[in-house]
Amino acid sequence: MEFLVIIVAAIVGWVFADLFNKANLSKDRLFDQFIESDLFSKSPWQSLVFLVTTWFGVLLIMWATKQLIFQNSPPLLFLLEILVLALMFNMFDVREVSSNIEATEAARQKDLSGSVATLFSVTTSRIFSVIFWYCITPGLSGAIFFFIVLSISKALIKGNLLAVFASNELVVRGYSALVWVPHKILVFTYAFVGDFEAALRCWRIQGRQSGLGLWSDLLSASGGALNVQLGGVGSVGPEKIYKPVFGVPGNIVDKDTIPRVIGFFTRSFLLWVVVIFVLNVWVSR
Repeated sequence: MEFLVIIVAAIVGWVFADLFNKANLSKDRLFDQFIESDLFSKSPWQSLVFLVTTWFGVLLIMWATKQLIFQNSPPLLFLLEILVLALMFNMFDVREVSSNIEATEAARQKDLSGSVATLFSVTTSRIFSVIFWYCITPGLSGAIFFFIVLSISKALIKGNLLAVFASNELVVRGYSALVWVPHKILVFTYAFVGDFEAALRCWRIQGRQSGLGLWSDLLSASGGALNVQLGGVGSVGPEKIYKPVFGVPGNIVDKDTIPRVIGFFTRSFLLWVVVIFVLNVWVSR
C-alpha cells in the first residue's frame, strides 16, 4: 500500500502546493523561534529532549486522531497518511522550478542553474529521504522523525550562530546519518534514469572535491546524468558569485533545459515507486 500512498500524496502535494508551502513556512518560523531560545543554546541534551518530546508529541496526536476521531477507519487512515506525506514532500519547490518555463524574459533573470541544483540536492534529499524512512519504519513514525530532525538542522543552519550550532552538533550529525543511505540510492537512481556513464564519472571525480558535504554526491551525479553544468559563475543583482562546478562543464542550464529537468525528476520518482511496489508484492507473498 505504501506505493499508492506515495503516488497520491505527490499528486495532492502538487495540486495544493501553495497551501502546503504556507504550512511549511509557518513550521519553519516556529522552529526558528525555538532555535533562538535558551532551549538550544545551553546544552546538547536540551535539544535532544526537545527532539524526542516533539516526535512523541506528534505521534501521540496522530494516535489520538486515528483512535478517537477516525475510529481506525481504513479510508480515513489512508487519507491521513496522504495528507501528512504531502505536507512533508512540499512539492511547491518542484513546481517552482517548472514555472520558470512560463515566461522567457522572467526565466532569463532567474538563476536557473541554482534552481536546478537546489532541486536535485536539497529538495530531492527531503522528498526521497521521507519516502525511504516512511517505507522502512512502521507507519509514519520514521518519516516524521526524519522531518523533525531536518527542520531542526535547517533552523540551525539558517540561524548561522556558531555557538548554538556547535552545541547541537549531535543533531546535525544525526541528520547526516539519516540521509546517508537515501543519498547513495539517489546517486544510482540519477544514473539509471539519465546518462549512466556521465553520472557515475562525475560522481567519482567531483563528488568529494568541494566543501558542500552532503550535497556533493547529488549535485555531481545529477549534473552528469542530465549532461549539464551546475554551479560556476552566477550573479545576485550586480554582484557575481562563484560556486563549485558539478556535472558537464560548458553545458549551461537554460530555459529549454527545464522540461528535461522536470522529466528527469519524474522518472526518478517513478523508479522509486516501482521498486517500492515490487518490494511490497514480494513481502506480501
